[in-house]
Amino acid sequence: MKILVVSRYENAVRHRSEAEILIGLAHHGHDITVLTVANSPLASEFQKHGILVLDGHPTKKNDPKEVARMRELIISHGFELVQLFNSTALFAGLRATKGLKIKIFTYRGAKGPYWHELPQYWGYFHPRVTGIVCVSEYVRKGILAQRVVPAHKLHTIHKGIRLEWFPANSSALWPFTTTDESKIVLTIGRFDPVKGNRYLVEAAGTLSSHHDVHFVFLGAGTELNSLQRSAKQFRNADRIHFLGHVDDVRPYLTAASIYVQPSLSEGLAKSIIEAMAYGLPVVSTRSGGAEELILHEESGILVPTRSSTALAAAIEDLLHQPTKAKRLGGAARLWLSRHLNSDVTAQKYHELYTSH
Repeated sequence: MKILVVSRYENAVRHRSEAEILIGLAHHGHDITVLTVANSPLASEFQKHGILVLDGHPTKKNDPKEVARMRELIISHGFELVQLFNSTALFAGLRATKGLKIKIFTYRGAKGPYWHELPQYWGYFHPRVTGIVCVSEYVRKGILAQRVVPAHKLHTIHKGIRLEWFPANSSALWPFTTTDESKIVLTIGRFDPVKGNRYLVEAAGTLSSHHDVHFVFLGAGTELNSLQRSAKQFRNADRIHFLGHVDDVRPYLTAASIYVQPSLSEGLAKSIIEAMAYGLPVVSTRSGGAEELILHEESGILVPTRSSTALAAAIEDLLHQPTKAKRLGGAARLWLSRHLNSDVTAQKYHELYTSH
């Protein structure tokens, strides 16, 4: 099958799982072309597996020139299917394929879209969309509950990984002083309300008596200033650190002791998967997709959303029980190797495409 994939492959680490799907599809005999950003760090990896890489990912959802170029590409190459991995690609791709007999698949990695958002009727809810690949059952059920998209169009496929992608990199160079006894509690993600970071900041403040525990927030977003102001009121403010956006989080995961995901809603957090791959004990809220990754008290700890008290109690439990923390981290890594393998993900995409 001749397949066009439109996605931004800007980060070799964060986009590796998605890239592996395309490589797996190429091994299944599909003719894959990737339309992506210029100078993608994954271009050479794609090319090694016979995947054609073209620059020209749309910058806008409805730029007439970009839509026309995409349409010309689709017609000239005779593509039978397009996979549109983000909303800009989806809106542009739907316009570019108008009137063409072609399968259109899109992807949803977060809860929503919502029926009352009018633009979505020209996107995810468009009748020409063949199917929506959902990153988790939580996402699929959220769309299904709105009764806009029929069940047969919704397909849950978890993004798989390979453990060898996560080598024990050199430990991160923290911009603060640590000792051999120091513990690093790490979280990674955008600073916006749905990520629940304010509850983790509050939890950090209640654990101020742990003098060798540092709380590290990696990311950027609209809540940064308010989070920093909140952190300053606590006695351990000098041990609550906001280090900004990091392209490669692996050295920080290697150096961390505990990973925390305080989200209010989460499709299937990459950062949880990455933490599990490093054998870190994970504390996560019951925010949706996390419950499809973590078995409570077997491969991590699940707590209610919007509860700084519950987050603090779970973190303190792991700080006081290093043997338990090690056991949970090891079980999480083993679970990933058995249940979230990239070969399985590619096989499921192959079956999806060939059955429609």
